[in-house]
Amino acid sequence: MFHKSLRLSLIIVLPVIAALTLTSLVLAHGSNLTPLSRAFLCYLENPESPDTLPCQDVVNIGGTQPLYDWNEVNQRSGGSVANSMAIIPDGHLCGAGREKYYGLDQTRADWPATVLPAGGSPYTFQFAVTANHNVASFHFYVTKAGFNPNTPLKWSDLEKFAQFENPTLDSVAGLQYPVYQFPATLPNRSGRHIIYLLWERHDSVEDFYNCIDVWFGASPTPTPTQPPACSAPEWQSGSFYNAGAIVSHNNKQWMAKWTNSDEPNSGGISWKLQAHCTFSGASGAPLPTATFIIVPTSTAGPSPTPCVNCGPTNTPVGPTATFTRVPSTATRTRTPTAGGPTATRTRTPTQGVVLTSTRTPTPGGPTATRTNTPMITNTPSGGTCSPVNATIAAPFAQNGAGTFCWQASNLGANINSWNMTSLTINGANYTNLWAATGSLPAKIGGFWYISYSAGAFGHFEANP
Repeated sequence: MFHKSLRLSLIIVLPVIAALTLTSLVLAHGSNLTPLSRAFLCYLENPESPDTLPCQDVVNIGGTQPLYDWNEVNQRSGGSVANSMAIIPDGHLCGAGREKYYGLDQTRADWPATVLPAGGSPYTFQFAVTANHNVASFHFYVTKAGFNPNTPLKWSDLEKFAQFENPTLDSVAGLQYPVYQFPATLPNRSGRHIIYLLWERHDSVEDFYNCIDVWFGASPTPTPTQPPACSAPEWQSGSFYNAGAIVSHNNKQWMAKWTNSDEPNSGGISWKLQAHCTFSGASGAPLPTATFIIVPTSTAGPSPTPCVNCGPTNTPVGPTATFTRVPSTATRTRTPTAGGPTATRTRTPTQGVVLTSTRTPTPGGPTATRTNTPMITNTPSGGTCSPVNATIAAPFAQNGAGTFCWQASNLGANINSWNMTSLTINGANYTNLWAATGSLPAKIGGFWYISYSAGAFGHFEANP
């Protein structure tokens, strides 16, 4: 199992995360900051080497990309609460019904949870916004009394306790991104629950979804939790398993990559680790129990001061904090301060910034450094870009790193982009924005000229 000392470091630091300067984040849309959503929390643990078992299994299930896209847990055809309920099936609410985010749907009671005041207390939720979408409703739900976190989350498990319309975007000292702030009264609950947040946009049918694990009560005495029980049969020595077969072994669930009789283990190549679990049979010893509760401290309680259109006399200033995690193979230190953190990992594609990714693998393996330096060569001049690489038309999508200049006479009904370094259309800035085609600048000689520059996670689309 993971190192308990690392867990304690995370547990102590996370309560003050709302006061930190958050950098190295990809530009997309947003996610709940106080308390932390599952996706955001796992991202902060580091997608390449998460600390907690649930976050490790998010990567085992879907890779690291879902965590780098922590602020894009969405449905592009949401449009309303009723439609969200129709298109997102029970058991997949946390991942918005998208296979990419299935790891966030894990049914388990060991998700790290933020300790909140007792039910009925005032509390201000904060939602970090990485790309603002005006005109919106925020719907807050909580699981019903008696909810069992070891069962899949269903729409019928939820009760609404708050709703906010067209909130004002605030700048708060110590935070890189602006936030929506929602002063609310906490629902009458105690113990472990899930708060479900649905951000319903009204300028498009794209909606966003967050699962937030919480513990109601200022002085919890939680029962230690374990990973869920292994559901697959125990691996048998000497047996052959076909590709796709799933077994349990050493408190882990594995899937065969091809037909083989090898023993599943982390150093092998025949099996893919799917998830951690607790084997109850004679062949496996249960994992040590662990409690994932984020206890509030006197220096940074969980109830930030409400702040609407903050001015010089009403700007909450949070404390600085040191976020230090010491894996068994390397030392990684994050020191977020109001002036910006020092970090060895930067994944924020911004103009003029060199993106450096350094990974220190386990002993015996190579150390690799990858540096991506996006350079914008297609700088718009007079509303156009050159040289034109291609003529495009809706439907069209471009993913990944690169610098391009396109011309188009047909961009369909709307355009959208995220994780971009720069996107301009006829010289106007549309970086990481959704826009109806009717709002685009006038064509030049019958064309729009699109200048695209992005790192590895960039995306642009023109939709019919």
